[in-house]
Amino acid sequence: MWKIYDELIAGIKEDIVVEDYVYGGHFSMIRAGEYNGVAHSFGNPTRPWMYSCELRGRTLKDVARGVKSWNLEEATMGMCAINAYYNSREHITKLGLDYFTNGESCKQAREKNDPFNNPEEAMKGKYVAVIGHFPHIEEQLKAICDLHVLELSPRAGDYPASACEDLIPKADYVFATGMTFGNKTIPRLLELRKKDAKFSIVGPSGPITPVLFDHGVTRISSYVVTDPEFVFDVIKNNKRGMFSGGKMIEYDITERNDK
Repeated sequence: MWKIYDELIAGIKEDIVVEDYVYGGHFSMIRAGEYNGVAHSFGNPTRPWMYSCELRGRTLKDVARGVKSWNLEEATMGMCAINAYYNSREHITKLGLDYFTNGESCKQAREKNDPFNNPEEAMKGKYVAVIGHFPHIEEQLKAICDLHVLELSPRAGDYPASACEDLIPKADYVFATGMTFGNKTIPRLLELRKKDAKFSIVGPSGPITPVLFDHGVTRISSYVVTDPEFVFDVIKNNKRGMFSGGKMIEYDITERNDK
């Protein structure tokens, strides 16, 4: 179960120190110099912290280990630490992606790289499973494919999350929220996928790294912070508009250049 987490943690530099953090009502964030990462928050913790709950002064790598905690507040901050490293300008540039310098506005990048705004032509008529009830997902996909939405808190028309054991092995396309890393469901979801299924991680909680490709992910649509002061203020004060301080990024397995 922990292999994908251990590989993500192992790749983080040892000498990056956390300067500040905020656990927000919807998103959380860690700041560590040029490394800034966000992740969805999970609400109140139910288990004790594995490590110190004071994050300032600890290394980013040490905080990242908390992603394996069953205290979901600690896991959220662990995911923030992982994303601070992998979704940084330094790492994105190493992958050959130019989202920090390509001149696109935040709005343009989000519209372009949201996979639900621009579904593949090959998805037409296919069996599609979406983990997490994304906004407007029915309007975007239902008319073009055989859509199945799975949700921990299902709405009318959704499947409960436990239906993944039945539905994911049938899916030609799977779209999973990045929150599946924090709640520890991503390893099982990847095990359940068909061998030839297209499997995408979607949303700001997902790390942008080819490590995921080694485990069956074929596309990552996530988020990089471009204005950390703005994003930190938005999250700290429970404001709206976090996406105006960053860009959505799409990274496909066909773009992999680390091997």
